Amino acid sequence: MMALIQKNMFFKWIEKADQDFKKLKTIFISVSILVLFDHTCTTVMKTDFSDWCIDETLLQLMNNVWRLCVYYSKKNASVECNCKIYDKEMLIII
Repeated sequence: MMALIQKNMFFKWIEKADQDFKKLKTIFISVSILVLFDHTCTTVMKTDFSDWCIDETLLQLMNNVWRLCVYYSKKNASVECNCKIYDKEMLIII
């Protein structure tokens, strides 16, 4: 699948890429990746705001391992892309 996102490469969705994509979807929604939120565990929220998207993850420390509880990604509207950096960071919190 990495070949599909290389610069100056023709995009062609092949059967192998489709199989890899379906495997990734299965892994992301499996219990081994996502865990249920536990209010007794230490929790950290990580955020990232680029010019075109917002990414957020909620992690919890379980048995000395950081586990993913929630992830969120959203493409920004054109008006959001023009905001100052401090406004962009506030969009993540809201």
